[in-house]
Amino acid sequence: MQARFKKLMSSKVKLLKSKWTSYCNRATIYNENYMPEIDVGTPTFEEIKSMGLDDHFWDMGSLLHPNEPWAIDPNVREGIDALLTSTHCKDELRRISREARQAVKWAIDRSNSLENLYDLLDPAALSSSTGVNNIIKTTKQMMKISNINGPD
Repeated sequence: MQARFKKLMSSKVKLLKSKWTSYCNRATIYNENYMPEIDVGTPTFEEIKSMGLDDHFWDMGSLLHPNEPWAIDPNVREGIDALLTSTHCKDELRRISREARQAVKWAIDRSNSLENLYDLLDPAALSSSTGVNNIIKTTKQMMKISNINGPD
């Protein structure tokens, strides 16, 4: 039991170290590139291991940017909302146009099949047994196509 626990703890420590390394690298790059008023904290790995769950570090308070224009200015927030709405509308129009293209393609295919069947119903074609067999074969094919590819 202790061996399993030790193995589990070592894998968790290894995962924590990986996450800590990634966080420190990104925080350092952020602090260097953007020079915020308050640097994003980069505690050592030993400090991280000794922190409790209620430590201020875990609540990400330094990443909230409460004084940035996008957080407090109503005009900026309204602009962000408008941009998001516009983007969502464009995405929805793309989906609708794709569905319309698929429906039109299905209708054209169905029309072509019906025209083909109509041509086979020519009285001259009905007089021969080959013509009747072609009609039956085409009708069966159309029934299969309409059952599989018909619109929902």
